[in-house]
Amino acid sequence: MSAAAVKQSGADDHDHGSHEEIIEIKTLLKMLVESQAKQAESHAKQAESHAKLAETQSESYARLAETQASTHQQIIEILKSTNAAAATNHHKHKQQVRHCENADKESEADEAKQKQPIL
Repeated sequence: MSAAAVKQSGADDHDHGSHEEIIEIKTLLKMLVESQAKQAESHAKQAESHAKLAETQSESYARLAETQASTHQQIIEILKSTNAAAATNHHKHKQQVRHCENADKESEADEAKQKQPIL
């Protein structure tokens, strides 16, 4: 084999090696791009999941606030009603006490009349 043929053979081997390296690099780059695409898709799904969770939590907090406000309003109404009933009962009790006091006075007056000698 001539020196030129050996040089050509070496150049062909070098070109062939470079071609295989380029194919390997392209394959690795393609795998990297696919991996990054999957990772981006995963991040998008995770962000969507977080957004849904935040929305659900927000709705739950809003319902909780409405429930608490309703409960507080009911407690206020119960307290008003209880206070009104207590005031009514207190008024009735005062009337009963006055009635009893008047009845006692009348009874004492009747007893005093009965104890007086008849003239």
